[in-house]
Order: sequence, then C-alpha cells, then structure tokens
Amino acid sequence: MRCLEFDPVGARTRSAARNIKKPAKCSCWKAAAKERHANEIKALKGFKRRLKADTHLLIKTSSLIPINMLSAVSSMTDGDYDYLIKLLALGDSGVGKTTFLYRYTDNKFNPKFITTVGIDFREKRVVYSTNSPNGTTGKTFKVHLQLWDTAGQERFRSLTTAFFRDAMGFLLMFDLTSQQSFLNVRNWMSQLQANAYCENPDIVLIGNKADLADQREVQEKQAKELADKYGIPYFETSAATGATVDKAVVTLLDLVMKRMEQCVEKPEKVDGHHTDSTSKLSAAPTPEKKCSC
Repeated sequence: MRCLEFDPVGARTRSAARNIKKPAKCSCWKAAAKERHANEIKALKGFKRRLKADTHLLIKTSSLIPINMLSAVSSMTDGDYDYLIKLLALGDSGVGKTTFLYRYTDNKFNPKFITTVGIDFREKRVVYSTNSPNGTTGKTFKVHLQLWDTAGQERFRSLTTAFFRDAMGFLLMFDLTSQQSFLNVRNWMSQLQANAYCENPDIVLIGNKADLADQREVQEKQAKELADKYGIPYFETSAATGATVDKAVVTLLDLVMKRMEQCVEKPEKVDGHHTDSTSKLSAAPTPEKKCSC
C-alpha cells in the first residue's frame, strides 16, 4: 500500500483532514527522517570544524577582522595619544613576522609561534620627536602604533591585500636563510603597488634571522641592491637577539610621519596660491561686451 504524506497547508478542509490518518510508522517516512537527521549531524560537524579553525576571525560585512582587535580598539579610546599609525608586516610564511613584532612590542622571543591564520594584531605606544631644520629637537607627539601581522600563505592573499589600503607603512620581510623568500620580495612589491594607498608607499625592507649566519643564503649586497632599486631602506634584523628590530620600525615611523607633515603643509600652500590668484582675477578689469554684429 502506498503511503501518503498529509500537507496541513493544502486545499483540504478540516473535516476531510480529520478523516485522513498520517502513517506515522511508515517505513519510508522513517527512512527519510533518518536520512535528514544524518545530514543535519554531518552539517553540524562540518560547521564545528570550520568554527574551530577560524575562531579568531570575525566576519563583518565584507572584511575579516580578528576578534582580539575588539579589545585593542576599546583600549585605544582613552584619547591620550596624538596620532594613530597603522603599520603592516608582510612577506612569505615563516620569515619571522610574528616573532619580529613580538620582539618589538614585548621585547621577548618565542620560537614556538604557530603559523598566522589570516591576520593578527599587536599594539604599542611610543613617543615621536620631530627634528627642526637646525638639528634641534622639535615637537614631541604621543603615537599609538597598530602593528598588523599578516599570513604569508597564498590561500590568505585575498584577505591580507584587503588590509593594504588602510595601512600607512609596510615592513616587507624576507628570510636571510631562504633564497626563495628573497626572490618573492618582487611579487610582494607588485602587490603593494597595486593595493596600497599609492604606487609609492612607505616601505622598509627587512632581512630577518641575521643570527643564523651559518645558514645564510642571501648576501647583504644582494638585498641592498634590491632596496636601492626600489628606493627604500634596508635592515638586517634578528627577532631572537633583538638586533636592529627597533631601528627598523622607528625608521618606518619616521617616513610615515614626514609624509603626513608634507600632506598637511601642501594644502596650506595650495590655499595660499588660490587666494593670490583670486585677488589678481578680481583686480583685473572686466572686458566690455561687444555686439554680436
């Protein structure tokens, strides 16, 4: 006997519905329910696996933002700084970006860091002093640094490039013990020129793991020639010993601050230029209208 499933939203009347009994113990109905239950369990397990893998990322509109950024943002609302500067570290996976930033912010070295998934976030407060033309120290500013740590794997490339446009400076890193990571610097430069705030952003080239001299594959001369080709500073650092880590970040911060000063001064000159031209135009005599004939 063929089983029939009753649809309560159908066109049958209530009296007809009461006379029709739903075959609750039908074998095919049980099989369908069992299959639906198995599919729900399978989907739930898959969701849990994805949630566990990406638990530190939060999907918000079209961008992915790390959850620990929320606490960082809340700590930056006290307003006791003059500038908020966003710096971004990028390079191949395993070049030491995470340990480099950890050394700079906490002055510690942790060799057991796992591979960064997506993007991570660190912060530090510094005091920046400007230099006057005569060489003396000028104004002093409190600067809050946001240090973005990006993943180097290809599968996260679309995510990391989304953060390029918001960054003000870039720490482009490669591994001195890996020739391939050095060769890929050109690819990262192309990504920056295509996705950063301009085609010539503020960049510092960093050769990391300088303490591993016996495993070195990239010579200092090679790296300096590449840096000179792009017109950017070059530093050899070691997150393990802390050598030149602070100097590299301070150099990038100085480049960013000087660019900001130039952007502030430029509109003032432009405004002054427009004012003078306006006065000249107003002083010029108005030509008389001639007859069309």
